[in-house]
Amino acid sequence: MTELRLGIALGGGGARGAAHIGVLNGFEKEEVQISMIAGVSAGSVIGAMYALHGNVNWVEERFKKVLAKNLNSNIFIKYLSDSSEKISFLGQTKLFFFEHFLQIIRLYKKSIISRNTLKKVICDLVPAESFEDLEIPLKVCATELNSGKNITYDSGNLITAIIKSCSIPGIVEPTLQNKNIIVDGGVYLPIPVQVLKDECNFTVAVDISQNKLSILKKINMKNLKGRSDLITSNHLKNLLSKQADFVLKPNTLGSHWSSFHNSHLLIREGEIEVKNKIDSLKAMLTKIKLKDKHKERLS
Repeated sequence: MTELRLGIALGGGGARGAAHIGVLNGFEKEEVQISMIAGVSAGSVIGAMYALHGNVNWVEERFKKVLAKNLNSNIFIKYLSDSSEKISFLGQTKLFFFEHFLQIIRLYKKSIISRNTLKKVICDLVPAESFEDLEIPLKVCATELNSGKNITYDSGNLITAIIKSCSIPGIVEPTLQNKNIIVDGGVYLPIPVQVLKDECNFTVAVDISQNKLSILKKINMKNLKGRSDLITSNHLKNLLSKQADFVLKPNTLGSHWSSFHNSHLLIREGEIEVKNKIDSLKAMLTKIKLKDKHKERLS
């Protein structure tokens, strides 16, 4: 492999995926060429949008338009935000009854949001049918629950692959395919660096974890479980990031995965992260190019 092939792995994180737009914008401004994208969950959506045209301005405009259209359309998501946020007494009362209702429906339903509902949003965001429609090669990751393994998609039906990658267990309806139960790729591989390794000689991981942890003011089963899962997830993401040659970690402002109202701030944080680290990244890329030229002269 004599030419530089840069692969970027866009991690999962729901609403925090907006930070990926800022990162891609920073790369465009600094003329850093991306050869391949791997995405999981929110990263698969933003990755597919960018891979379609390679135009981050189009991605940002379309993302904001679709977000504005759907932001308040689902009452369930509204109440799934971080419980540490300050809410009124009336809001607390509504939340109390909602959580009890949610516990009941969890016993009888596989999810809160149907695959068709998610599909409508994905189709609005990504106006393409197959991986072959994309200008930049893309890999989308999902998780199969019975085997506990990663599944990578890079050809065929693009929308179906993204839906599988975004199917948060217990929130979005899983895909049942033969004996397989396919859900969010972040369950197994929240930052898909390793799927790029065979085809790229330089990889960048974009970690959009909720790294800013607030003090738990209310100690209950929900908050204890949620915080424990978050710490485990962050630890796994740190380990996966170390597989990459370079890591970008935007400040996600402690945003919960459902905090879509913070998208404009998260986009800016992605841009800031690239600006702060671009000199180090370009220095590493220059070394690789020089090594490749030296090898060509010797051969």
